[in-house]
Amino acid sequence: MKSDYNFANVKTHTLKEDQIVLINTDFDAIIDVEVLASAFNMSKVEFIGRRVLVDDFGGLDNVLCAVVDRHWFMIYDNLIRTEEKYNEQGLYYNYWLHHWQVISASPFANAVLFVTVEPTLASIDINPPTATVATGSSIQFVVEATGTNNPPSKATFTTDATGDYTYISSTGLLVIDPNETTSPITVTATSTFDTGITDTAVVTLA
Repeated sequence: MKSDYNFANVKTHTLKEDQIVLINTDFDAIIDVEVLASAFNMSKVEFIGRRVLVDDFGGLDNVLCAVVDRHWFMIYDNLIRTEEKYNEQGLYYNYWLHHWQVISASPFANAVLFVTVEPTLASIDINPPTATVATGSSIQFVVEATGTNNPPSKATFTTDATGDYTYISSTGLLVIDPNETTSPITVTATSTFDTGITDTAVVTLA
């Protein structure tokens, strides 16, 4: 049970049978399947059954592969349906395809990138840097990382609020006690990659 491999920083684990390997197609072409299966402690048959080839990792450089929990990324089909309407003037049909989906990534499931170079983190920025929020409501903070070779933006959040029911979640959601008296509230984000790098935001109560 570790909290190092998921964005929400919760203690969890992923069973081997739930591990999916996403591999860059160029990397897969030059490495023997037997070698990759051995590297991930799987038989060749197991590895092939859990291998997903991808052309790239969404613009991330120097990424060879990723090992993710099968619950980390999900796509739900809500509707797949076609409709048609006849065009009397042109004597043809118009067809429409409706494909409605929910695409989600869980911050609580494990996901690990394997890269060719070590990332360096220069700074993190918490957004929004300032905000005015009513007591009894909430605000979501996000962190952006600046550096080289895809530095992680994962951070832990703390606040100096004193209300009994004011708290900030591991994903940056600040919930303010209806009776909160601290104003302004300082929210601090601390990088988990380099705990010496922090940034703060200021929340004024309306």
